[in-house]
Amino acid sequence: MKDDNAPLTSYGVHPGSVIALIGGAGGAPAPAMKEKAKQATEEGTIAVICDELSHVQTSVVPALDAFLGTICPPPPSVASPATTSTATSTAAAPSPASIPVTPSVAIAEQGTTLDLDMEHRRLEEELLQALLRLDVLALDGAWTAARAERKGAVKTVQNLLDRLDGGWRESKERAKQIVQ
Repeated sequence: MKDDNAPLTSYGVHPGSVIALIGGAGGAPAPAMKEKAKQATEEGTIAVICDELSHVQTSVVPALDAFLGTICPPPPSVASPATTSTATSTAAAPSPASIPVTPSVAIAEQGTTLDLDMEHRRLEEELLQALLRLDVLALDGAWTAARAERKGAVKTVQNLLDRLDGGWRESKERAKQIVQ
């Protein structure tokens, strides 16, 4: 927690929330101390920014891609003109009944909407936490390279957050249309 004097509600803790405690009475964990020491120079700060972006790329992006693939699967591939026969090229558009149900709707029908919602929240939280970690880095006014690096990292993480929210919105709209 950033502020020990802040009420729990400022952290989104409400009745029924689950709280996990990490760490011990020994104070800040050793990696946090190493991070602060690493930030003492512009090169160290750039390394911290690169580490954060690397963490996002290796742990969050694959989960984000899998999540978006589940809730917004790619449309069926279109056959190339060379493999399409004349009969199929003049056929009428498929009826709504022949369009396959998307996995997000099938999953929702099985009662796992809560799991999708929880995964959306988890991914969103991880991306927001990455933005916060980038935001709290102390940058000297003369560190133009570190500022540019942080700006690029923030833009990358924000784009991932926009992808997540856009896919979530699209899946909700698609599910609404199918229900109607």
